[in-house]
Amino acid sequence: MPFRNVNHVIKEGTDFKQVYKIYEFDRKMRILIFSIIEEIELYLRTQLSYYHAEKYGAMGYKDEENFNEFHSHQKFLQRVNEDCIKRNSKDSVIMHHNKKYGGQIPIWALVSFFSIGTLSRFYGNMKSADKKAIAKKLYSINFKHMENWLKCLTVLRNRCAHHSRLYFLKFSNYPKLPKGSNLEINVKLFGQLLVLKFLHMNTNSWKNNFIVSLESLIEEYSDYIRLKDIGFPKNWKEILN
Repeated sequence: MPFRNVNHVIKEGTDFKQVYKIYEFDRKMRILIFSIIEEIELYLRTQLSYYHAEKYGAMGYKDEENFNEFHSHQKFLQRVNEDCIKRNSKDSVIMHHNKKYGGQIPIWALVSFFSIGTLSRFYGNMKSADKKAIAKKLYSINFKHMENWLKCLTVLRNRCAHHSRLYFLKFSNYPKLPKGSNLEINVKLFGQLLVLKFLHMNTNSWKNNFIVSLESLIEEYSDYIRLKDIGFPKNWKEILN
C-alpha cells in the first residue's frame, strides 16, 4: 500500500481520513465493477451454453468426446454434480428437472449454476474449432485472447465478490490486447477494466451507465485517491469509451 515504507511501517504523516476514504472508494468501486460483470456473465452463460447445445445437444456436456484432449471429464462431472446440482438441490430448476426428467439437466439450465471459474474452464476445455467459432462470433478475436479475458474476469469477479482490495493492487493476470491495438496496458485495475470493455456486449450501457458512474466515483474521491495507484492514465475516459 502507498502508506507503508519498504519495511512495511506506516509512513510518518499518514492521514487516517485519507486511508478511510480510499477504503470507501475501494468498496464502492467493487460494487460498481460487480454490477457490470453480472451483465457480462449472463451474456457469456447464454452464448456458451446455446452454442454447445446447438452443436452437441442438450446433454452433450456429459460426453467427453465433445471437449479437447486436456479436458478432465470426470473432474468436470464431479464438479457439476457437487457444486451445481447437489448444492442447489432445493432450487426450483433443479427440483423440476429431477422430478420431470429424472435428473437430466440441459446445459442451458445447468450453466446458470456454474461459478465464473467453471464457466471459464468450460470454454477453455472446448475443442479449438469451437473456441475459435465462439470468439470470432462474439468478439471477432483469437480464442487465445478470449481465454485470457475469461481468466482475468474470473480473478476480478472473485476479488469483488470476496471484498478484496483493488486499490494499489497488481493483478497476476496480464490482459492481452486485441490484434492491432495500440493501447498500453498494465497489471493494475485499469488493465482489468479494459478487459471488461472488450467483453461487454452493449456499448450504450457501457458508456451511459458504467463510465458515467465510474467518472462520478472518481470525482467524488479525487481529493483522496491517486489515479496512478489504480493504473489509470490521464486520458482514461477516452480509452475506456
